[in-house]
Amino acid sequence: MNRSKLQKGSALSVILILAMGVGSVVTSFLGRTLVEQSRVSQRASQMRAYRQAMGQLELAKAIINGSGFAGTNNIAVATARASNPPVIPGTGVFVEDAGPARWYRLVSTGEYNRETAATTAFVRDGTPYVSYNYYVEEHPLGISGRPRGKLHTNEEMNFYFPDGYYDGYVTAVDGFDYQAGATIANTTLAGGSNSAEVAKDLLDTIDFAALAAQAAVVTPVDLEADVTLLDANVRIDLYTKPSIVQVPVTKFKKVQTGVVWSPVTVTNYVKQYQWVNVQKSKKVWVPVNPVNEGGVDVGGGGNVTGYWQTQYYWQLEWKLVNVPSGTTTVWKWVATYANVPYTVMVNQTVAGTFVSTNTYAAADSIFFISDNVRALAGNLNGKCSIITTHDVLVTGSLRYRDSSGQYAYLNGLSNVLAYTPNPAFVRNHALGVIAKGDIRYARTSPAIMEVNGSLISTNGMVGMEGIVLDNAGNPSLSGSQSLKTSLRRFGTIMAAKRPVSSLLNNMNQVIHGFQEGQSEYDEGLITYLPPGAPQEDVAMWHPNMRASGANFTFGGTGVYDVNSVTPIAASLTPITTVRNQVQNVKFDWGCTGVCN
Repeated sequence: MNRSKLQKGSALSVILILAMGVGSVVTSFLGRTLVEQSRVSQRASQMRAYRQAMGQLELAKAIINGSGFAGTNNIAVATARASNPPVIPGTGVFVEDAGPARWYRLVSTGEYNRETAATTAFVRDGTPYVSYNYYVEEHPLGISGRPRGKLHTNEEMNFYFPDGYYDGYVTAVDGFDYQAGATIANTTLAGGSNSAEVAKDLLDTIDFAALAAQAAVVTPVDLEADVTLLDANVRIDLYTKPSIVQVPVTKFKKVQTGVVWSPVTVTNYVKQYQWVNVQKSKKVWVPVNPVNEGGVDVGGGGNVTGYWQTQYYWQLEWKLVNVPSGTTTVWKWVATYANVPYTVMVNQTVAGTFVSTNTYAAADSIFFISDNVRALAGNLNGKCSIITTHDVLVTGSLRYRDSSGQYAYLNGLSNVLAYTPNPAFVRNHALGVIAKGDIRYARTSPAIMEVNGSLISTNGMVGMEGIVLDNAGNPSLSGSQSLKTSLRRFGTIMAAKRPVSSLLNNMNQVIHGFQEGQSEYDEGLITYLPPGAPQEDVAMWHPNMRASGANFTFGGTGVYDVNSVTPIAASLTPITTVRNQVQNVKFDWGCTGVCN
């Protein structure tokens, strides 16, 4: 009886212990479930908050894109900046200066169920012309290789050579054409394309009178200039214009003065058979395989796949030939002559004479040259623009160099090593060259060149000296050939006429200009604009920076690519401050739960 009671008591104890264990497990499970549910709810609320912020930002972007311009300012952005708080009309999107001129940061915040998020974007109220790698208005554009950046022509886009790769947006009004071995199959348009684009007239808006009014230096009329970039300074040497004068030149011509009876020695010959080495010729077909060796902007060429070449060789033959067998003296009437001088007037070019030299600080200045720039070369540490209503001759490399002697790109003066950005280079550089006439690379320029900067010709072409264009933009050579090795370019080209730095013959071989080349679009020019650079009335956007919650507590933080996002001011408004300023703006946040 006592054992039974003990057994019952032990069983009850076991049951109580098991019940407590199960209760503990259930309590723990329920606790973890509630925590996980809370986390899921929090993440869902954060996403709802972010979507609200992004929705506002997209609406603000649409309003800015659809807004007109007053002068050169986007009306929606200008209205926001004049408001308190500074928000895009109809939204709660905050606008503030982002540091570089005309760049702004847009901040959109969202809240849902006490969770917050923010997203930002950077916008410039106008797209600088330097956003193009190549832009041509009146002629086709011939292009090859791997140029980076946007390409546009109001005529036809001509792709040269196989394996072309174009990472920017490629547009043409009159379609695409493939030459010198290029085909649709072996040409990659990675950045998208439009072969039926609307024609543009950006060059018509460049106002040379306004640029002269902004200039720090305007040179006297009828004086040509040699411009040398000396890092932080610019030296301008002025010369009188070359002149043509007529000068007397004495020449001579043979005039017969009579005849004389004179002995003349005559060689006698006899006929004999001999082995004779005879030169022969034959025609041999030589195939031509086009290779991508042009200097990026290309002209000329054809679809010839080869040519007939005359080859000479020697062959022994048994022939009847004349063999000298002595001489005989005979008498003949022999004419006598005299060199009679005479004078002709010949045009002669007299070089311009030196007038003056001055050195100025680059210092974000415009230098307006009132006549031809007959020489331009040097290294620039800073920003400046060279403007002329005449022609420009580039006689040497134009390179960005910082205060430590670092160049913007590595291996600019090599045609073998990779042309890559220099990570040690400290950027605050921009060169603008704007001419109404042509911008030419001189025949006398170095065999290997690098050009950094924005080259704009409103009425002419950018290309090799000696290349002339007909009305349709077809190139030909005037004067002597000049073959160069390599042109590497970091910047942009805009011109009315077709740019040609490499001229091809009908077998697609370079016969004048640069045999190799590389073109890199300088994205930094949209931030570090050359002084006086023109722009389109189109908003320019850079990638959004986004993250939720605390990641956006302070301005300028967040997840973004430092190489592709516009540099911003050192101190921007904290996101929490932005939220507090815009929370009373009358805007439908779309809240269905607790919003604060």
